[in-house]
Amino acid sequence: MFSGPEESYRKGFSMTFYNGWTVSVIWGSGTYSSNRDAEFDDKVPCNATLAEVGIIQPKPFIVEELEKKQSQLSHPFTLQKREYQELQNKIRENTPEIKVDGWMTADKVAKIIYNVSQRKGRKENV
Repeated sequence: MFSGPEESYRKGFSMTFYNGWTVSVIWGSGTYSSNRDAEFDDKVPCNATLAEVGIIQPKPFIVEELEKKQSQLSHPFTLQKREYQELQNKIRENTPEIKVDGWMTADKVAKIIYNVSQRKGRKENV
């Protein structure tokens, strides 16, 4: 069973592990959970027997380096516009994937959390 305080029509949590991977678990209105058709009412308790899980890959070092370099450039509409656009494209190409699956039992979510926590961390690719 997944449950949360009565403060939102959608509940959940996320965990980012030392290896850089993140697991997101949500349930409630509009999610891939057993109560996806629940009312959008923050006064109604939001409990579910099945939840939606997202697994987010760690951001590669190259993306962090590109974002850092991009922030060091002056305004994107200056002479460096071409370089700025090239950085934008590289960041998009290297952005980590997010895998989402729904209707997961609490036992299955626990296994996913454990397995993701045991994955190898990101590799330096700069």
